[in-house]
Amino acid sequence: DELVQMAEAKLQVTLPPSYKKLLKQQNGGRFIHNAHPAPQHEDFDEPFIEVEYIAGIDQNDGILESEELIEEWEMPKGLVLFNGDGHTWLAFDYRETSANPPIVYVDNYDEVPQVIKIADTFDEFLENLYTVEIEPDEDIEGYSPVTYNKEEFENMIEQDDVESLYDILNNDNYHIDAEEDWYIGKLLQLSTHHDDKIRTSVAYNIWNWYTSELDNERLNQF
Repeated sequence: DELVQMAEAKLQVTLPPSYKKLLKQQNGGRFIHNAHPAPQHEDFDEPFIEVEYIAGIDQNDGILESEELIEEWEMPKGLVLFNGDGHTWLAFDYRETSANPPIVYVDNYDEVPQVIKIADTFDEFLENLYTVEIEPDEDIEGYSPVTYNKEEFENMIEQDDVESLYDILNNDNYHIDAEEDWYIGKLLQLSTHHDDKIRTSVAYNIWNWYTSELDNERLNQF
């Protein structure tokens, strides 16, 4: 509640109740329903907009970065960004209101950013979300997926190969060919590793990928 009050005071807006409700469940993170229908517009080749995550609130992070990012990318003032990578963003559009904002998609690829409304409210935005399987784009220059099997991963743990373990835990182009339950068991083992960055990486993986899938016993173990 204090973070929400601080954010609303700083941004001088009223955040949507459904957004605040989500933050009380988890203050930012990835969505299981990771796609929103794309509007009929020449900018969209795919039928959906990928929604990897939703930003939460921190003292100088999450949606409170909006002002700085808007200035950096020369976007219109009055947007509160909750998803994006620089070239494209999803945002609450407060340019003409201080409450109940529509949701917009911002395209920065052109010289002048395009702002395209995709939902009238955040509730509508959430209702429209659905799940799609999004494969990594293997045509991206420098993308070279690497797959490790169980034995290789076990050897890295036994040999305490910190750098290799860290790379696997933090890079999307590394993959462990193993059952999910087996891999989660190894993450539990690594959660007490002596190296701080390994423990942090395990926490990140659990928080962003598996929290909603684990039973209470596993969650309590972590």
